[in-house]
Amino acid sequence: MKDLTIIIKTLDRYICLKPLIKSILKKYSDVKILIGDDSLVSCKEKIKKDFKGKDNIIVYDLPYDCGLAYGRNILVSKVKTKYFCLCDDDFVFDKKTDLEVPLQILKDKNLDIIGGYIRNYKIEKSFKDKIIKIGQAIFHYELPTNYIGTIERDKDELTANYTVHEFPTYQESDLVLNFFIAKTDVVRKYPWDNDLKLHEHTAFFYNAKKHNLKIAFTNKLSVRHCPIQKKNYNQYRKRNYFHVFMEKEKLNKVTSIYDDDRGTVVTTLPEIKNIFISFVIPFYNCGKKAKMLIKSLKDQTYKNFEVILVNNNSKDNSVELVKNLIGDDKRFKIINEKKQGPNHARFAGYKHAKGEFIYFADIDDFLDDDTLYQMVKVISSTNCDVVVGNYNELNSQLFLNRAMIGAKNTKENLKENNEFFFYKPALWNKLFRRSLIKDNFFTYTSIGEDMVLTFNIMAAANDIRYVDFYVYNYILADDGLSSLVKINHLLQMKDTAANLIDTFKKNNKYDLYKEEVDYIIITHMLYRAFRGMLLKDKSERDELRKTTIEFLDTIEVKKNKYYKKSFVYKRVRGLVYSKFWYNSHFMRWCVKLLFTNKFFNKILKKLDK
Repeated sequence: MKDLTIIIKTLDRYICLKPLIKSILKKYSDVKILIGDDSLVSCKEKIKKDFKGKDNIIVYDLPYDCGLAYGRNILVSKVKTKYFCLCDDDFVFDKKTDLEVPLQILKDKNLDIIGGYIRNYKIEKSFKDKIIKIGQAIFHYELPTNYIGTIERDKDELTANYTVHEFPTYQESDLVLNFFIAKTDVVRKYPWDNDLKLHEHTAFFYNAKKHNLKIAFTNKLSVRHCPIQKKNYNQYRKRNYFHVFMEKEKLNKVTSIYDDDRGTVVTTLPEIKNIFISFVIPFYNCGKKAKMLIKSLKDQTYKNFEVILVNNNSKDNSVELVKNLIGDDKRFKIINEKKQGPNHARFAGYKHAKGEFIYFADIDDFLDDDTLYQMVKVISSTNCDVVVGNYNELNSQLFLNRAMIGAKNTKENLKENNEFFFYKPALWNKLFRRSLIKDNFFTYTSIGEDMVLTFNIMAAANDIRYVDFYVYNYILADDGLSSLVKINHLLQMKDTAANLIDTFKKNNKYDLYKEEVDYIIITHMLYRAFRGMLLKDKSERDELRKTTIEFLDTIEVKKNKYYKKSFVYKRVRGLVYSKFWYNSHFMRWCVKLLFTNKFFNKILKKLDK
């Protein structure tokens, strides 16, 4: 096996990857294994620990969520042998897995790619599934999947037929499964499409057929498929970049015919309006934090946009760093705003924006590559004013998926229910129609200022839609594990709350949304007061407590219909209103535990809807 390397692209599934590596080493102890890892936390250290002394395993840390195609192409570029074997990270080698015989067939027949079949075991979703899996293992009952398929194009329509059931010793084919052996130099010449994070398979073999690559199947090559359902992983599977392939190849329809539960799947290109979008992004002393965001903007599958980066009086070399990241992309421009504060910068960017829709993002976060396409698709089909999507909260300790609670159907106008107010008040998971935005929506406090802008725009909208897609990745600056609090920041929540009420009154929306606006203020002020228990100075704690109580008493908390149903905030209010418990060492110790301990902080984050 000296002339073959195994390549594996993995993402957040070490629970699958470890058994695969063990099974490979058990069968082929000296084969070179290259792993491309684009996980949030690299598996490199785990592999060093679990496979000590195995210098034939090399892990390459890739950009987070760079995708299957990009990761595989990087790995192929690192291969030093004439041939390589492609594996998914949830495969397992067993007694039936033989690489030597199919490799020899590939050589003898002068093939470019030779594929095999995958033997499936039941996915573990429930206790019943586990029992079925045990039965499969005892009786050696497997569900083979065979993609000896054909690809045919007729004008702007493509048909991929995956229903050939034969398992011959040898048969030439247009496509095979994603478990195959290939010539390294050929795949380097005709690689996967880097723009396809998923759904790259048909595109790869369509390209192979266009260039007359010689592909075949053999039943001498097989592997076990042992998928494990991992929390947070389904969001990756939901994404579909197939439209990118169809647009490049000028296809209007792709028909995929399967022999499993999927049956016949027809994919057509939706009609997408050519909407011009403006990104408005403030930055201040951002250093290298802008790299991921700017890359994610350049990689957007929807291209009709401009990016207005607002330098908010940076004191370092941030402007030069951002210019270097932009390069010669004419869609990006930098303007300057000397008044300090993110909303001063947002207002300046908004005044320069030419787009029909505006996306407010933060410089140290990043978008999914398909974010704009998915949002514009919703606008094209509904002519809505605002699109809201799901998001991730990311750091090395914590990975939370935040679906927009309450929105189950993308066909519903969320304005039909006033509870749209209780979706995340951030700006960055929403796309706004520019004509809805008024100058007085911008407020200039330092805490929660984006909330005032968000809620005023959404209140002004006639139609708000939800897209079940993770549009944004929010990086938690302090890992969410900090006891550092400042009295001035906490007190400014009162000013933000006052501004929220004032702007709604000026725009004649307060009476319509009073219950919702008041409840938003109740929850935010109580949360800040709760966190304020970490202040070391008792006089500052007393000042914050007094300010919070005085303001909340002006909006009749106990009569609010949402507050009446809230178990958590009733308890928090009772704590804040009690001078004894608010200053007690025991309760302050408990609060500190919530904000600084990883386990309890994770619970707190989940409660923070």
